[in-house]
Amino acid sequence: MKNAWIGLLFMGIFIFLVFLLLKSLYKILWIASPVLIIATLIIDRQVILRFLRMVGRVVKRNILTGVLLILLSALVFPFLSVGMLINAVLNKKIKGRAKDFGKAKAQEEFTEYEEMDISNLKDNEAEKEYDILFKQKDSAQK
Repeated sequence: MKNAWIGLLFMGIFIFLVFLLLKSLYKILWIASPVLIIATLIIDRQVILRFLRMVGRVVKRNILTGVLLILLSALVFPFLSVGMLINAVLNKKIKGRAKDFGKAKAQEEFTEYEEMDISNLKDNEAEKEYDILFKQKDSAQK
């Protein structure tokens, strides 16, 4: 019984320390939020516009859910601003990589190949090792 109380005490201390950590992080991010939102606008303003459109659609569809979403967004605004900045940075990287994708470099040379006539192959060359193994299994099952 004594060990249970010690475990509960340590769990309570751990939860308290996590709460203090998150509270401090919240305060720091609350101060930095305007800078993060401005950086998001500079990098990719569509991230914020998409979020606002999504909130507008939720409000039109269901007013109660929309109001709850607005209140929750205001409550977690510092973390939301960090998420939007990360989204904007990732979108910029993806767009940059998408432009380069599929472009062949000027100095890149393609490998030449030779067409082969497969009708001239001998039967022994055409059979592979695994074909022989399957033939042996079929003969063993009969």
